[in-house]
Order: sequence, then structure tokens, then C-alpha cells
Amino acid sequence: MSLYEMFSLAGPYGWALALLGLIGLVMALVAVARIAARQHTAFSSGIAAMLTACLIAGVAIFGNWNARRLVDAAVTGAAIAPSQAERIQRFGCEEAQSISQLGLAFASLPLLLGAIAAFASTRRRKEAPLGGIYAPPEAQVESDGGARVIAAGLVLGAGAVTYLGAALPLFIPLPGRDWPHDDPRWPVLDATYEVMSSSAPDAPCQSLEDSLDRLRRLGRPPPDASEGPELLAATGRCLDERIRNIEGYRTAADRKAGLDALAKSALVLEEEQRKKVDDAAENVRPEEPEASETGSAKGDADAGAGAGTGTGSGRLASGIIQRVVRQNFVRMRACYERGLKANPKLSGKMTVRFVIALDGNVAVAESKAADIPDPEVVRCVVSVVKSLVFPQPEGGIVIVQYPIAFSPQ
Repeated sequence: MSLYEMFSLAGPYGWALALLGLIGLVMALVAVARIAARQHTAFSSGIAAMLTACLIAGVAIFGNWNARRLVDAAVTGAAIAPSQAERIQRFGCEEAQSISQLGLAFASLPLLLGAIAAFASTRRRKEAPLGGIYAPPEAQVESDGGARVIAAGLVLGAGAVTYLGAALPLFIPLPGRDWPHDDPRWPVLDATYEVMSSSAPDAPCQSLEDSLDRLRRLGRPPPDASEGPELLAATGRCLDERIRNIEGYRTAADRKAGLDALAKSALVLEEEQRKKVDDAAENVRPEEPEASETGSAKGDADAGAGAGTGTGSGRLASGIIQRVVRQNFVRMRACYERGLKANPKLSGKMTVRFVIALDGNVAVAESKAADIPDPEVVRCVVSVVKSLVFPQPEGGIVIVQYPIAFSPQ
């Protein structure tokens, strides 16, 4: 961990320790300089430097204890998911350890140099009692300054005890599992907590789906019951919310397509959830009259022959590309509807350019010529396209330009 990261975690304690460390270092350097100049005040300067080192280590001990106390109080009795509470505790203990590490670093030199100066000053030459006239070398004697040795030893002992006290928390294991911060399961646990604690789960559900979809693409299993016991409840809530939204679509075709896409989404984690979505799809009555589609994503694909560029370009039927994209219109519609809540008059067109790789996955997706005045909607739609999976093209990659229009009426 870098010094900057330790300061970031330690917060105000880090700056307090740095200030005290600077003061202690100046005192220690002054004491060493006075020893070199054979000044009597070197002893008191050395003692002052060691006492400052004791204070630094004491602040580190208090900061470590206080940080752990606050994080324990934050998660005790709170309505926090166990996995989230575990993560909060782990970060809080890392903050506490950073305080200890900074305290040890800033106390080292004042304690060491102060001890050297204090003990060195206990042995000095006596002057002859004849006003200002030094005795000859053979008449000079040395005094060991027994009282000073005892005083310096006591202060050094106190400094060593507090120093070891500040170092002790570094040997205490951190709580929880040793997961790296960039573990792809962490976003799943974060989104799970947001879904369960939010009164409007639309955005948290999208985050949860995206994080689960990322795990699926990486070939990683979702957190199990011990790691994320609320995950099934969160995905169940998201599925219920999505089904309610889909049931509000104006046409039976839209509802059927939306439910079919939902059954394939990463939110479906168990067979019971899949059955719930399938049952909802079976309840869609195909004989219902279909009204004109409004407020939805519409588009066409320019793909197939000549869609690939350069050597190794491939072929994929335009109808197949259209079918896969249209099966995911419901997800694009969700992107647009989130923007529509902020701007009821939001409308516009965009063209998504994407590359279908040899394995059928979308290797690259980007927006081209988008005139929708909401960059978050554009980003969301591109993210949806990036997650699509097509049949494997023949002969190489396929590059697709797909126009999509959004309108509130």
C-alpha cells in the first residue's frame, strides 16, 4: 500500500501523525546537533524527542481503537446485508491499520535519534572549578550521569511500549474473506444491497443485471448463499418489477418479446425464477389487437454480404441480426424510459456500430451519430448491444450499423 493510500484511509489521524512526526524529527535533529556541539541541553532535547515519539505512538493506538470501534458500531444492529457488513468491517479495519502504520513510521526516527542524543549526553567531561580555566587533560575525569541514564532509560522504555502497542494491531487478522477490491463479485453484492434497500429498484436492478452478466461472460459463478444470502431475494424482486413493467407494454408482441428476453437475462438464477417468467409469457394472449408501437426502440440492420471489412470478413443473415437485436429491445427501452423520467420530451436517433466476433460475441460496440440529448441513455444502449450474443458468423467477423429511434409518442 502506498503512502498516499495510507493517508487516504487514515483521514484526519494521518495528518495529525504527520504533524507530530515532523515536530519530533526536528527535536531529534536539534538534539543530535547539540551533541555534536557538546552542549548541555542535548539531554533535554533528546528526552523531548522521545516523548514526542511516545505521543505519536499513543495517537496511533487511540486512532486504531477508535476506527475499529466506529466501524463495529456502524454494523451492529443495523439493517445491513451480512456480506455488506463484512465489507464495511474490512475497510474499517484497513483504515485502522493505516493509522498504525503511519504512527510507527513517524515515531521511528524521533525515538531512535532522541535516545541516541539522550544517552550520549550522559557522559561528558567535567570542567575545572577555576573560573573558565580548564584543568589539564590528566586532571579531567568523566561522569556517567547516573540520574540521567535512569531518566533516559525510563522514557525510552515508555516509548518502546507505546511503539509495540501501535504495532500490535498489524498482527491482528482482518475480518472476513481476503477478497481483492476488484473481485467481480463485489459489484454483485453492492447491487444486491441497493436493490433490497431501495424503494425504486429500477436502476439498482439494472446494475445487478449488468454485474451478474459480467460474471456470466467471465465464466464465474455468482456468490453463493454464504457470500450473498440476499442475492436470490434481490433477483426475485427485480424479476417481479420487470414483469410488471413488461405487462404494461402496449402490444402483445412487445410483452412476449420482453418476457422471452427476460427469461434469458442474468437475473434468472434458478429454475423457479425461470418458471415464473415462462408462466408470465404463456399468459400473454396472442389474439390481442396490436396497437402501433410508440415510445420504443425501432431499427434495422445493414449487415450480411459486405458487412465485414478487410480480410476475413464474414457473413451473417440480416434477419438473424434483426431478431437478436429486437429480442433485446426491452432492455434498450428500459434505458430510454429511465431517461424519459428525467425528460418527458426526450427523443432522438442513434446508430450503434458493433463488431460480431468469430464466436458470436460482440467484440466492440460504439455509438455513431447519436442526437439523443442524454448521454446516459446512449451509454446504456451501447452497453446492451455489447452484451448481445449472435450465432457464429461464416468466414470472419461481421460489422453492423444498426439505427435506433426513440420517441415518447
